[in-house]
Amino acid sequence: MKFTLVLTFVCFLLSFTQDNRLILRLSEGQTVKYTNQLSTITYADENMQSPVAKGEFLFNQQLTIIKALESGYEVDLKLLRIKFKQESSRWSMDYDSDRKDAIPDGRGGMMVMIMNSLLEEKYKLEVNNTGKVVKKPKIQTPDGNDIGAAFGNVFIELPGTPVRIGDSWFNELTFRNTKIQLMHTVTGVVNGLIEMDTEIVGDEYSRPGKTYIDPATGLLVKSEFETISKQFNQMLGSETFVKTKVNIQIMP
Repeated sequence: MKFTLVLTFVCFLLSFTQDNRLILRLSEGQTVKYTNQLSTITYADENMQSPVAKGEFLFNQQLTIIKALESGYEVDLKLLRIKFKQESSRWSMDYDSDRKDAIPDGRGGMMVMIMNSLLEEKYKLEVNNTGKVVKKPKIQTPDGNDIGAAFGNVFIELPGTPVRIGDSWFNELTFRNTKIQLMHTVTGVVNGLIEMDTEIVGDEYSRPGKTYIDPATGLLVKSEFETISKQFNQMLGSETFVKTKVNIQIMP
């Protein structure tokens, strides 16, 4: 069974191009849309029975390949939707650009105005042929977080070589000021896509998630995983356990 799976995978890679390196293969004018979501639940106890805060950060984005460079691509990025939700005993906010709610007062109102202004702009990214984002905008919010850091999460850094079952490499995602180190391991081919187990480096609690890449373009199709981390919560003044779920996928 394993031999058959390996043979199928190798034949598949050879079938789509003679150059079977796993790299980005994009064309000028090409447009792709993604949804990019991070959800968190913060617990006061290691058994994760007492939630003290919940959060959600989502944005949908449209990428347009503007120019093919010698070693990569120049990309225009337009935000289509932003959702930011925070629930805790001390502060809460529920913003969704698809809703026409009244702007709240104070800190929440300032955040809403910033979010609204982001939707009016176009941003520039540069990505090299192996999917590494070499230039992205920095957009700092009043709480010191960099929203623009997450714009490049839709690109996975690729090995730039042919891949086979069992091959692994590292990648990094950034949400606001949080970096997540990942390890991808190729497990096979599903519906024409390269399937990979995705593990969070240093996480001893969580099961591997799944990531899928289109081998013809090198584009991420879907990545979904959960991670649990121990963090010091400044508002509570104590250690907490944070369960984070990430879901990034291509939109129709």
